[in-house]
Amino acid sequence: MLKTVYKIITGLLIALGVVHVLYTAREYEGLSLDALWFVSAGVAVILVGLINVILLRCAGEDPVVRWIGFGSNFTITMLFAVALLVLREPQVFIGLFLSGFEAAASLLL
Repeated sequence: MLKTVYKIITGLLIALGVVHVLYTAREYEGLSLDALWFVSAGVAVILVGLINVILLRCAGEDPVVRWIGFGSNFTITMLFAVALLVLREPQVFIGLFLSGFEAAASLLL
């Protein structure tokens, strides 16, 4: 059951990152430093999601993969938590929930 929920949450985390990247064009006109920071945050969320895909496939086989998965999930969770200090938007709460679940569940898989 946990593995199934983990897969769903991983997909949602990747989707959140994709939406974040796509939203860049709507939020910013042209290439700017702010636009690059914004798009890179979305790419970071996508990459953490992809690390979770790797974790799902081989966590039992390689403890290093398990710790990389937990470390990336924990880091992105802390970044979402800090983001709440300056941005109280729904996507930040969603990101915090998704990444927090992934961090906790990555220790249990």
